[in-house]
Amino acid sequence: MSQTITFYPIENAETCLLVLGNGKKILFDYAQMRSDATDDNRYDIEDALSDIDEFKVVMFSHAHDIT
Repeated sequence: MSQTITFYPIENAETCLLVLGNGKKILFDYAQMRSDATDDNRYDIEDALSDIDEFKVVMFSHAHDIT
């Protein structure tokens, strides 16, 4: 059983997804920082994770001041 880790761009607060060999998923530091602006090139994490129904763990290591 292999494990995978996916890192998302730094502008998305260094979000990463760990998928364990047993299929369980752990999400670290989720932060959807993308706006609807046409010039926003940041990764759309909400879209990237939309096919996942459940996470075993979601961990936030720090707060974000999103205004």
